[in-house]
Amino acid sequence: MKRKVAQIGPSTLMISLPTEWVKAHKLQKGDELDVFPGRNEITFSQGERKAKTKEITLDITPFNKYLLSRYLEVLYFSNYSKIILTHKKNTMYDQKHQEEISVRALLKKLSNRYIGMEIVSQTRNMTEIRCFLLDKEKDLRTIEKRIYFLFKGIMEEFLQSLDHNHKEFYQNIYEHHDTITKFVTYYLRVLDQSEKTEEEKKQLYSLYLTIDKMMDKFRHLNQSIDQYGCTPTTKNMLKDIFELVYEFFTAYHKGRITAELVAKRYALMRKSISSDYSPEELRVVNEIRIFLDSINDFTRAVILEELVNNDSQRIPPVFK
Repeated sequence: MKRKVAQIGPSTLMISLPTEWVKAHKLQKGDELDVFPGRNEITFSQGERKAKTKEITLDITPFNKYLLSRYLEVLYFSNYSKIILTHKKNTMYDQKHQEEISVRALLKKLSNRYIGMEIVSQTRNMTEIRCFLLDKEKDLRTIEKRIYFLFKGIMEEFLQSLDHNHKEFYQNIYEHHDTITKFVTYYLRVLDQSEKTEEEKKQLYSLYLTIDKMMDKFRHLNQSIDQYGCTPTTKNMLKDIFELVYEFFTAYHKGRITAELVAKRYALMRKSISSDYSPEELRVVNEIRIFLDSINDFTRAVILEELVNNDSQRIPPVFK
């Protein structure tokens, strides 16, 4: 159905509502409608529009710790608001530590990883989980900035620890890791409900899942340093790579990536594969190559935002 736009004043445009819809909803002159503007559409409603509730019931009896962790992660950022987990056993196998662990204790630990996830009901063989969005944290840019500053702070603390007491930093590595991944998964959950285009969502999903993988590699990197040490050569390489990632993260927020920054990336890539590393140094360096690869996702996100905004007056995201 198409409607013509009419002008009823110097700067006022009007469109009529379909007669059938007006009669079906018994609308009269003076009634109020809620208006929900989108990027390429606009929705009128008689009542406040509510997001569709996504619910699921899973039998986790055959699961192990790894599979349950991944399921909850995906259900969370896919915006499931009600998750019911049933199980016939009260223990679950942890393959990493090769032992049986309590299902209730595991679910409590896993739910604490996610902002707004709460266990609301629990019996011997069932756990009901609800996931809520916090009104004050629904703005994507606000969450992006929080992730940005958390990332910056943790990387600065890490580089300082290489000159002082890395052992102490390493003892808190899971806390550092979980602090950022908690906000990354929350960002993905908010993104799913946002009015971003599908193209934007796809690219931002890719970018922030890459940041999540970077934090996993960051944890592995610290394990390697604790085991093999960190020589001045690898320390300088780590410093250069983390500073570059931080610069690209900053460029993403500014919406502009320079040719100089791209050249710096390629110089570091050549350095990472051409230096004469010892076997121990190579084990450490191999853990951080994903950071150089991840820069592509920052660049794609900047370019996509440029295309969506479609503003020819802006400086191109990559220029010579």
